[in-house]
Amino acid sequence: MSAAVRWPVATAACAIFVGVALVAPAHVASAPIQERILATGNGTAGIEQSIDVISPSQAGSSVTLGISLGQASQQATVNLDRFGVGRVSWMPLASGAWSISSTGFSSITATTAAMPTITQLAIPTNPTRMTALPLIATIESGDLLTSRPGEQIRGKVVFTEVVRGVIGEAVVRSAPGAVAVARLDWVPQGTATFSVTAAFIPTASQQTGTVSYAPSTSEPSVFTVGIDFKRVQLLMPQTVRIGIPTYVAVNVEENRRGSVSLSVDGRAISPDKSVDGGLVEFLWTPLRKGVANVEVTFHEPGVDDARRNTTTDGVQTDIQRLDLGRYVNQEINVLAQRRPNPISVTPVVDGVAGAPWQNRGVLRYAPGSRVRLVMSTGSGTAVDLEVLGPCLLSGNSLFMPVTGGGCVVRFSAPGGPNNSSNEAQVLITVPVVSGTLAETEQNLQGVLKVLAGAADPIRAR
Repeated sequence: MSAAVRWPVATAACAIFVGVALVAPAHVASAPIQERILATGNGTAGIEQSIDVISPSQAGSSVTLGISLGQASQQATVNLDRFGVGRVSWMPLASGAWSISSTGFSSITATTAAMPTITQLAIPTNPTRMTALPLIATIESGDLLTSRPGEQIRGKVVFTEVVRGVIGEAVVRSAPGAVAVARLDWVPQGTATFSVTAAFIPTASQQTGTVSYAPSTSEPSVFTVGIDFKRVQLLMPQTVRIGIPTYVAVNVEENRRGSVSLSVDGRAISPDKSVDGGLVEFLWTPLRKGVANVEVTFHEPGVDDARRNTTTDGVQTDIQRLDLGRYVNQEINVLAQRRPNPISVTPVVDGVAGAPWQNRGVLRYAPGSRVRLVMSTGSGTAVDLEVLGPCLLSGNSLFMPVTGGGCVVRFSAPGGPNNSSNEAQVLITVPVVSGTLAETEQNLQGVLKVLAGAADPIRAR
C-alpha cells in the first residue's frame, strides 16, 4: 500500500507511546515537536505486522531497525518519505516480548502470542491384538483453510489412553510440502475398547526461550481391538469438519509394493499413490455434512492388474474386488463448518469503557486522545490489528493525531479446533483542528511531550 494511502496526514507523528504522552491541541504552541518515534502493535507469531517509523529530520533517508528476542535477532530497513514517515512489514518468528530499536530512537516492545494449532488423531480400522498399530497425529497451524503445508512445526506428541494413561510419545516430523505428523506404533495387549488422545507439545527455541506454535490436544478417538488380521488399514480421524483438510493414511502390512486408491462415497478423490515404506498419505477436504463412506483399495502388481480399468478422469479403479484383504471402508462423521471466531473489541478512553466496536462501524474520537483496546476472542486466540492512516498503534493502544484526520482499523483472529478465522474493520474519524491539512503536512506540527515514567498520556482539554 502506498505511503499516500497509509499516511494521508503526515502528522502521524502526533502520537505517543512508551513513556511519551499525547498533548492536546491547546498545548501546541508550548510543547516541543517530538522526533524519532517507533510504533507497532502486539500480534501473533507467524502473522505479518507493520512497524511505523517517524523522524522528520531524517526525511528522505532510511532507518535500520534492530529486532530481538533473547538471542534471536532480525534487522529491517525503513525508507522514510519526504515527511520523515515510513512503514515496514515484519513477521515475528516466536511468541514473547520483542524489543525494537534504532540509533537515536527509544526502544519499544511488541508482545506476540504463539500461533494456535490444531491436532488430529488418525487411528487404524479393524486393529488387531498383539500387532503394532500405527497411531498418527497431525498438527496444523491457525486456520486450516489458509495453513501452509510443510511449516516447520517442531515438538512432540504425547499419546494417552483414558484408562492406561500415557502409552507413548513421538517427535513431530515436519517437511516442506508435507503435513506435520507424529507416529506411535503401539501394541495393544488383548482385545478391548480404547480411547486415545494426542497432545502436541511445542519445542521452545534455544534462541528465544519461547515457542512459535501453541499446544493443542486432539478429540478422543475410540476403537475396538479384535482378532481379525487386516493386510490393509485405513487411518484417519473419526470426526472431521466441512472445509478442513483432513489427513488420511493407508498402512500396508509386510512392506508390500503396489499402489493405493482412495474414494469417498464412491467418488475417487485422488489418483493412485505408490506405497512408500508401508504407508500412503492423502489430504481430503470434506464438502458436505453427514456420514461419509471412505474406501481404500491396495493394488499389488501381478496380482490384480488384469481386473483394472481406467475411468474418464484418469483414475485407476478395480472393476471387481475378489480379495477383501486389500479393501477397507470406514464411515466418517462429517460435522458442519466451524463457527466464526467471535472478536470483542472494547475501547477505553481516559479510563472509561465505551460500547464494543461493531464491524464496519464509524467512530469519532477527539484529536490527541488515546484509545486503549480491551480485546478477546471466543477461542482465546490473540487479536491482530492493522491500522491504515495517521493513527498510531502501540501495543493495544491507538493514538489519534492531534491535527485530526481519519484511519481504518482492521482486526482479525486466527482460527482453532472449533472456530474459523474472523476479521472486521472500523472507520475512525478525528476532527481537524485549526489550519489546513496541507499546512499540517508541511510543518509537521504534531505535538508530543515526553513525560518520563508517566503511565497515561495527558488528557485532551
